[in-house]
Amino acid sequence: IVKKLSEVIYKEMKADGFNVCINNYKTAGQLVPHLHIHITPRFDNDGFKLWEGKKLKLSDKEMEKIHDKLKEKIKVEEKEEEEETYKEIERIP
Repeated sequence: IVKKLSEVIYKEMKADGFNVCINNYKTAGQLVPHLHIHITPRFDNDGFKLWEGKKLKLSDKEMEKIHDKLKEKIKVEEKEEEEETYKEIERIP
């Protein structure tokens, strides 16, 4: 749905681009305690900047650790999805 809405906003507002954003937790800008998605039309030289806060500085070792955890999470999720698919297949008469 976000893709479809973004296309309409882009076309009808004659935007030069758009940002899609989900803010999670107060520090990231979440003001209401439920999921909502921001579709922000963008125009050349509109002055809107996404990252004006502190720059995050991580060592290569810290980045590698995060990378490994992300890879492991994806692997676990894929395995769980595969197992669920097999369970569904087994239920088919």
